[in-house]
Amino acid sequence: MSVVFSCEKKSSAFTSMSGAGLFILIFFLFFVSASLYAKPKNKVLVLPVTGTINDATALFIERSQNKAAQEDYSLLILEINSNGGLVDSAQKIKKLLLSDKVKTAAFVNNHALSAAALIAICCNNIYMAQGSDMGAATPFKINTSGTSIAPVEAKFLSAFKAEFTAAAEARHRDIRLAAAMVDPEHETIDGLVKKGEILTFTTEQAYQHGYCDGIVKDAADIAMMQGFPSNVQIDRVKPTPFEKYVMYLRTPWVTGLVFAVGFWGIVIEIFMPGFGVFGVIGILAMLSFFWQSFFMHLAGFEMILLFGLGILLLLLEIFVIPGFGVTGFSGILCIIGSVIMGFGGLQQTWDAITALLLYSFVFGFLAWKLIPRTKLLHPLINDTAMTPEAGYTAVEPSLYEHLKGMEGVTASVCRPSGKIRVGGELYDAVSEGEFIESGEHVLVINVEGNKITVRRIAG
Repeated sequence: MSVVFSCEKKSSAFTSMSGAGLFILIFFLFFVSASLYAKPKNKVLVLPVTGTINDATALFIERSQNKAAQEDYSLLILEINSNGGLVDSAQKIKKLLLSDKVKTAAFVNNHALSAAALIAICCNNIYMAQGSDMGAATPFKINTSGTSIAPVEAKFLSAFKAEFTAAAEARHRDIRLAAAMVDPEHETIDGLVKKGEILTFTTEQAYQHGYCDGIVKDAADIAMMQGFPSNVQIDRVKPTPFEKYVMYLRTPWVTGLVFAVGFWGIVIEIFMPGFGVFGVIGILAMLSFFWQSFFMHLAGFEMILLFGLGILLLLLEIFVIPGFGVTGFSGILCIIGSVIMGFGGLQQTWDAITALLLYSFVFGFLAWKLIPRTKLLHPLINDTAMTPEAGYTAVEPSLYEHLKGMEGVTASVCRPSGKIRVGGELYDAVSEGEFIESGEHVLVINVEGNKITVRRIAG
């Protein structure tokens, strides 16, 4: 019996100790979880959305959104003052904001027009400063030079209107009002906008019709309306110098101008002896053009390599290989391919060509008018009259006459121009139209000034 009694006593003691340990473990886990998850995250991050909306703006918003999510910010405020920008960039931003990585609030501080209005609607809440406006989002086409503005086709208008209504629907706002910001073909909305007009909200109108959740003065007012304590931590994020630079470069007319300067700088340098200021300007402009495309993830290093290969092939064609053939054509194709990658599409490239022609005309006119009058650039012009009286001649009439009737060997392919060697000397020559391979025996049949015409010797 003593054995049985002893076993029962040990079992009771063990059960009692297990129960106490389990209670302590549960209490410890509850305390730890409470300290980890019940701690309020009273942090707000504010970022500015200003100027032209473009792909650089989208990257900046994405970086800010990731920062807010990773550093436990409870609210991301987009302080908007923009007249709009590129449709495809606004679509990228819409996708970012509707992903709800972090709660967002738009603060319309002056203007949120066109693409900027779409950004505001995509946020969880919209707040506006007194005297601000939002809407006027009818899309239009503008080329890279910024000189041509035209309405878009009906299908593009319908697609952009769908972007607005989808965003409004996702944020539980009146989709009729979102559509009226884009398309004038809507029914009259009493007290707000007539049929055939584009809707642009004032602050009071937006508040009355559910497109503004509060009229505020600053980010602190928004934090208070969102239920944050008065001592809430409000931080601001700004674009880096590189982001600001790219935002400026991605403005359509600036992109076209940079490309035009780079193109003509390199072209002029190719045909000038030595290496000078035009080459430096051209290379710097082209590096800026390709660098911003690389930064925007439009293309990688292959874009720069392709452009460099194209320039190299053209130089070979101009200075090494006579005539113009496969090498030069391949160089042009490489350059065109790199430019298409740099601009991000065929339409943008076509716009750039339009801008290039326009800027070329302007630059040419200014150069013609201004260079002769400036002390700095006038020395570049040789204005000496090269008259026969001064001893100048285009070519000595008898300089090459002795070659007529002589035989020689082609030193390069003549197609029809090329080089020949006669009596150990090298001369530029042309055939009668036929292609003559290098190493063929030829006869000089005619000499006119400095033009030497040759014919293949049969056999």
